[in-house]
Amino acid sequence: EESLYPNQSSAPAVKKYTEKLTVRNNTIQAMTGVLRNFNSSDATCYEREDYLMTSFDDIGDVIIFNESYDPREYILNPDYDVRETIVNPDWTEGSDLPQYIENPDYNAQYVIKNPAYDPYHYSWNIWYLDGTDGFNEIVTGSEFYQKVLDGTINDISSTLPAEFSDPDNAKTNPSPAGTPRSESMNYICSPDLFRYCANSTSTRLDYALGNVSVYTVGPNVRTNQGIYGRVPKYLFKPLTNIQNLHYVFYQNLNITPYTWYDEQSNGNMLHPDTFRSNTQLTNITGIFAGIHVPSKIVIPTTLLSGNTRLQNVSYLFYGAIFYGSNEEQQLPNELFSSNKLLTNISYMFAALSSNSPSTNNNIKNIGNGSLFTQANHTRITNVTSFMQYQGNTYGTVPEMWKWLKPTAANRANVFYGVSKSKIANSDAIVAAGWDTGMIN
Repeated sequence: EESLYPNQSSAPAVKKYTEKLTVRNNTIQAMTGVLRNFNSSDATCYEREDYLMTSFDDIGDVIIFNESYDPREYILNPDYDVRETIVNPDWTEGSDLPQYIENPDYNAQYVIKNPAYDPYHYSWNIWYLDGTDGFNEIVTGSEFYQKVLDGTINDISSTLPAEFSDPDNAKTNPSPAGTPRSESMNYICSPDLFRYCANSTSTRLDYALGNVSVYTVGPNVRTNQGIYGRVPKYLFKPLTNIQNLHYVFYQNLNITPYTWYDEQSNGNMLHPDTFRSNTQLTNITGIFAGIHVPSKIVIPTTLLSGNTRLQNVSYLFYGAIFYGSNEEQQLPNELFSSNKLLTNISYMFAALSSNSPSTNNNIKNIGNGSLFTQANHTRITNVTSFMQYQGNTYGTVPEMWKWLKPTAANRANVFYGVSKSKIANSDAIVAAGWDTGMIN
């Protein structure tokens, strides 16, 4: 127990030993375009391989070497400090303050229980999952898992990860008819696609899953081919230091919603934690350019809340299609509320084509005008073509002219092709002189 060795004199000698472990090799510097143009008619979603799961010989990728392996049940207390008093940091010669004070960090516990104690050489592999529901039941019903429970296999924990029973995997499309492939909840790629990349600021994934769709009748019509599926919620989790995710999903019409809607709530196009670990991100130019967002599916409010270093979000939803009605707000007003360092929002919602701007479907409802505010976004310098050709957009646009002073070149065609009759504050746009190219 923790109180067995309350001080150094009563503790046994420290034991040192070494053990060889297998660890992941994450040295890949770039996966630019790794699955780009993977649009064969034979392409499909990611599907995990099934294994018999009776022993270590046929468990396959269901388990992996445990990277958190630490067999030390007890360790020396890093906060061990038996000084009962310390010099008062506020004391000076001649001061009325006492020269010594009680040590606020006094800690006489020489040995403590190791908070990172993990005695198992193997762990359950969440990176093997394909997004389908019911995998937890598959594992618990296996012969291998029964051997774990009865102690025959004792080198892996009997506690299964929460990811094995993710309730989001069961939130399927209630109306899949007429929308090819939308009944599938499989991931578009393996969750570990980028797990072997170097966790570096300079790692590049540009266009990694771009252009996997095939256009036929028109620029916004996809055919039933190319890889498809949901974006795994921890696809980018290993890359805590990455700074740029340019165009990763550029013109990928085959991304399906992470969760679908039900009678009580809308679905989410992506998991809210997709970029939660990527706290060093500064540039996500065009990452969602051209994606298709079905009706009753929204962009999560907190999708970018942890990415406080973001600066460049230009072309973010360039050419993206939102299929909701003009009364359906699929983009939350608070999406960028935490991103106070933004400088470039050019072409964010611009359409791919200037043809018939009054029927373009990029973003039907721009919200209540608080997408960008003076309180949060004073550093923006480039708003060029922010909503160019969005003649079918309703709502109130952010009144950025009130506080931003971009150069003429950096505010060209901000609302070019936008319909004045559909924008609630269009009179203010005209009064500010930002109405170049607007239509009635």
